Amino acid sequence: MKKFSKVVLILAAVCFTLGVVITAGAAIGGGTRQLSEKLRQADQDRVRVHDDDDDDWDDWDDWDDADDWDDLERRVLDRIESRAAAEATSSAAHHEEEHHPDSHYAGSSVPESSAAGRASSGGTYELPSRLEIEVEAGNVEIVEGTNKDEIQVQLYSDDIVLNSRTEGSERKLEFRRASGINVSPDARAVITVPAGYEFDQVSLDVQAGSLKADRILARILELDAEAGDLQVKSGSVQRLEAGCDLGSLEYTGSVSSNLEADCEAGSLILHLAGSREDFNYIAEIEAGTVQIDGESLSRGGKRTLTNKNAAKAANLECELGTIAIDFANR
Repeated sequence: MKKFSKVVLILAAVCFTLGVVITAGAAIGGGTRQLSEKLRQADQDRVRVHDDDDDDWDDWDDWDDADDWDDLERRVLDRIESRAAAEATSSAAHHEEEHHPDSHYAGSSVPESSAAGRASSGGTYELPSRLEIEVEAGNVEIVEGTNKDEIQVQLYSDDIVLNSRTEGSERKLEFRRASGINVSPDARAVITVPAGYEFDQVSLDVQAGSLKADRILARILELDAEAGDLQVKSGSVQRLEAGCDLGSLEYTGSVSSNLEADCEAGSLILHLAGSREDFNYIAEIEAGTVQIDGESLSRGGKRTLTNKNAAKAANLECELGTIAIDFANR
């Protein structure tokens, strides 16, 4: 009986061991088949991806070709130009806000077109004691009007823009070239001041274009023609300071106190009331020409002309240009 029990136990152990082995083998076999299948699938996918990549690169342009680089350069330049234009527009808007804080525009009452000779824009400003005008572009005129306590500015062209600001008791008007365009020879602006109003000081500076004033009344008048044309048709001032770099300057009127004239290479002409004997003259002449009532002074140093009864002084400096002074009473 004991022997039979041992045999049964041995057989059970053998069967259990065989069951474990068979189960493990099946699991391993199944896993091996799954792994093999996955490896085969991955290999097919790799081949498929490689084939797709080959097709993509076959369709890709050759970047060594000059036209591809030209296309890229054009796209980059277009993007830069677009960004620059946007920044310029933003800067212009900011510039307009900065320089027109107290301007009063007519808005819808001002015509948008100046083709018929009507103003396209402008401003009205409180009458200051000191006025400074700077012309960089266009043809600017100063006229007298019936307005009593204000200055009116009218632009008759979109080629020029007006910047205006106050500095203490001084009103400054700047006429600039509109961004990115050429200025038409007919571009025009008109400044209207009250008739008979006498300023404490007026400064007129022309860098390009022209500035013509019908009449200027001021205690001090400063004129500077850097490269354009500057003309005062009638003036009455106590002190006159006239400078000319490369431009042309002409003043007609009276000077009741002192006169200073400095000419580098342009033309400076003064038609003065009174007579030659009203002034004492000190002239420094290098290679230019100085004429007083038609008489030319010699070059190469300082020249002094003294008149016994003269109460006014004229200091003249001339490098390469011409200073010509004539008087109403000869």
